[in-house]
Amino acid sequence: MKSAYCLLKLLHENIPFFPLAYFNYYFLEFSGIPKKQPIRFDGQIIQATEKNLKELIQTFQQKAKKFSDRLDHNQIIILARDLDGRIVGYENLDLSSEHQESHSGIVIKIPPNSIYLYDAYILPEYRLKGVWIGFKNKISEIMVEHNRRRLFTFVDCENSLSLKSHLQFGFKIYENRKIWKIFGKPFCFTYPVQHDLNLIRALLNH
Repeated sequence: MKSAYCLLKLLHENIPFFPLAYFNYYFLEFSGIPKKQPIRFDGQIIQATEKNLKELIQTFQQKAKKFSDRLDHNQIIILARDLDGRIVGYENLDLSSEHQESHSGIVIKIPPNSIYLYDAYILPEYRLKGVWIGFKNKISEIMVEHNRRRLFTFVDCENSLSLKSHLQFGFKIYENRKIWKIFGKPFCFTYPVQHDLNLIRALLNH
């Protein structure tokens, strides 16, 4: 099943207008405001403004329109800068009532007490160096500012590194969504997940 899933993803990503796609997502949540943790990253973690947009687009040109649209729709982008001032990563936060996921096409409902986290990226040379924890520290401040008490996100079932990072941080899996996208129309099947030690061990050893 794993090889078939990977093959289908490869075909969908590389063949224009390929009519069939399959997505398998774990949804995870963190209840409460995360406690700030010490980090090894020596740079800055900031909330992006219009002043940062030009530099952000120059660094990640393929996402120019997405970044502009997100700020226009009052979404939040947080950035990581190294000691030289270079942007080395970002994470996006949606505080609206719903979010349309760009790959699968599903609509994700966002409860009033929650923040939906998505599209996080860190340059390879800065991964496992504290940037991701730095993002979560900044998100804690944003949660207090906006009176939110829950974070949630999803991780592709094959992204074992991201799954491990979220589980070790304290996120809990609560749902599995399997999505078939046929000629652009998503069909989503949702399954509740019991977050227990056996599941955690299996995923951490994946």
